[in-house]
Amino acid sequence: MLEIMIASDNNQKEWMEYVNSKPHAHFYYDYRWKKALEDSFGHQCFYLMAKEGGKVSGVLPLIFIRNRIIASSLVSIPFLNYGGILADDKVTELFLLNKAISILKEVKGVYIEIRGLEKLDLPMITREHKVTMRLKLAADMNAGWQELDAKLRNQIRKAEKSGLTFKVGKAELLDGFYRVFCRNMRDLGTPVIGENLFKNILKYFPEETNIFIVEQKGKTVASSFTLTHKDAIEIPWASSIKNFNKLCPNEFMYWEVIKYAILKGLKNFDLGRCTKDSGTYRFKKQWAAAAKPLYWQYWVEEERYLPTDKPKESRFAPLIFLWRRLPLFVTNTLGPVIAKNIPIF
Repeated sequence: MLEIMIASDNNQKEWMEYVNSKPHAHFYYDYRWKKALEDSFGHQCFYLMAKEGGKVSGVLPLIFIRNRIIASSLVSIPFLNYGGILADDKVTELFLLNKAISILKEVKGVYIEIRGLEKLDLPMITREHKVTMRLKLAADMNAGWQELDAKLRNQIRKAEKSGLTFKVGKAELLDGFYRVFCRNMRDLGTPVIGENLFKNILKYFPEETNIFIVEQKGKTVASSFTLTHKDAIEIPWASSIKNFNKLCPNEFMYWEVIKYAILKGLKNFDLGRCTKDSGTYRFKKQWAAAAKPLYWQYWVEEERYLPTDKPKESRFAPLIFLWRRLPLFVTNTLGPVIAKNIPIF
């Protein structure tokens, strides 16, 4: 008989054994993300586990985001690129969704959001406004360099000639990364995620995480936070100070990440999610990265309660305009308080 339970830390071993048995399971199914998110935000996590005959047959990580102004929701997974249901069959998928709906009603939430790499054949509303950009890495750095177009190579050379330098490390580089991240998010008109998230990722994933920074005369002007899993490296978060864009720090940094990955013997580079045809999308595409559709699927009783997929064109546009003009000390203080309860990020 198929049963759905809420996993606890006592179930971590069997959860991970199931996830590791699935070759297509992405990194965000790792149970350690539950601990990182709980420690960072204090959100209630419902890690659903399906069992049949005592054997795990599916999992669904969900985080409850309480938001009394917009709408409370269960999200798989907020603040990260991917989530979703991992299951042996369609019946198990449906049982997991039904359990999620039951929990949503118990916590008085409004909608469920599942961020998937594959489209689930379930009674849900699907949006396809996001993609992730993926690059097959060359066998060696010389081949990787030759795969770049002439414009990119010239931009990287310009960065090197401008005196930009590069570092890779871990917690010792977090301050530099986060300062640039805060400023970039303010300039985008978006509340910044609290630094605790990155501290806890470094804590729970010490081997999988790295921070890359680009400096000019000791000042961090671009930075990225990377995750390595199996044969791939991913950049979920990257930022730069726009005043230095003419020196091409982003191009320089991404090339250094590619070099690092090739030297480590990695095969794939996930440049992270973006909106189709945006400036970020065009930047990532120039590396010859292929766009893979992402499926953000929703269960909701009334569609009008769904979050917008175009915040800059919505009722939030005036707030975004105002946020960009606030001093950094204000946005750095208020941002983490606001961002923790906004699952759109």
